[in-house]
Amino acid sequence: MDDAPEGSGSDPGIPDPDEEMPNQAAMANWDAVVADMEATAAEYEDAGWETLQIHPGDVAVLDGEDGRGPGFDVVVPDPEFEALAEIFESGTDVEETAVFRASVESMTYLVLVLQHADGTAVLVPAYYRVGDPGVEAAFRRAEATGEFRTRLRTLTHDQIVVSHEDPSLFAPEAAED
Repeated sequence: MDDAPEGSGSDPGIPDPDEEMPNQAAMANWDAVVADMEATAAEYEDAGWETLQIHPGDVAVLDGEDGRGPGFDVVVPDPEFEALAEIFESGTDVEETAVFRASVESMTYLVLVLQHADGTAVLVPAYYRVGDPGVEAAFRRAEATGEFRTRLRTLTHDQIVVSHEDPSLFAPEAAED
């Protein structure tokens, strides 16, 4: 039997409690990202847009190995999903996607703005850890296929999927020399 204390991380199946998990790193700046989303929504509203702000319960980047394509998987609270579904059921497609991003240490934070032809903008905050193998696989697949997706879903898997033709909008910024 191993003499290492339980949870010490010496067993590859047990997380090391001293190691920062990706969602813990993301949460350090999450309030700032949500504040940026709110400020961006206010700017859109001042310009005459109607906005819907999404407050995710969870955000992940999927590598697309499951055949559904690489991209964000965003868990949306039921009331916000109902409002989102109404926008998409109205028959207006996403006309343009604006992406505002910032990097802090190994994390990239984004606010996606899904602009609809009817003058509605849906704002979605997201994040990922640069250098994560799954994230790198997602961007390699997105580059190869020319598509990145944002999957907005409930816990019961009702979903709306938005395809983006320019994966570079979401990719990590190139390092400056």
